[in-house]
Amino acid sequence: MKLQTNKNVFKAVGERIIFLDEEFAIINKICGEVCSFDEGKIDEGYLPKVFEKEICERLGKKPEIIECVNRIDKPVSGLVILALTKRANAELSNQLKIHKIQKVYYAIVEGCFKPFPVDKEACLLRHYLWFNSKNQKAYASKKSEYQYKLAELRYRVVGAGERYSFLEIELITGRTHQIRCQLSENKMPIKGDLKYGAKRSEKMGGIRLHAGKIALFHPVTKEYLEFFGDFPFEDNLWLEVKKSIKNIEDLEK
Repeated sequence: MKLQTNKNVFKAVGERIIFLDEEFAIINKICGEVCSFDEGKIDEGYLPKVFEKEICERLGKKPEIIECVNRIDKPVSGLVILALTKRANAELSNQLKIHKIQKVYYAIVEGCFKPFPVDKEACLLRHYLWFNSKNQKAYASKKSEYQYKLAELRYRVVGAGERYSFLEIELITGRTHQIRCQLSENKMPIKGDLKYGAKRSEKMGGIRLHAGKIALFHPVTKEYLEFFGDFPFEDNLWLEVKKSIKNIEDLEK
């Protein structure tokens, strides 16, 4: 399948703000940007810095804080929650801790796997992970070991091409590099993810993993909210993922 690249790959910062009020924002991260200050340091890729000017202009003031509530890896794209007040940060961080925030990812993985029937339950992957900070890589075990933490996710194969398959993933726990490591252990390395067994790097940069949906309760009003973030660019592969998702949604209606 020949890639059809889009010259306008990255949308302007303002277009990547999915939601904004005085308590928090939902933004669509592109690969290369970082959620951690230690990774971003003082460069322009640190998310609170990237979005600070636009958020201040829209609110008409500087927020109390701008901090990432959830974190996704540098080569991954998708939705990130930015807390703008201390109370929102505390409440949303607690929702994350007790698994009240739903996180759905989409991945393009190497290999052709048969799509799941609509009435078939998602497959549960359970491992114990240990993250080595020296080489920045996670390691998986099927049994509990010292310093290894339980990692769980559910996935469905929603479509497949000649060389790749398209997965919808619901993250249950939130371990560092969890999806990348667990899929690799399941013989499903993510396209472009050399660290976890992909055959070649991604021409468009980053890896083909996208945090496409977040559902949470508003930190003040307690209203249930769902947010959807589009893919960072459109080529044949991401368009096929979109088509597969829509087909599943239509069948489930």
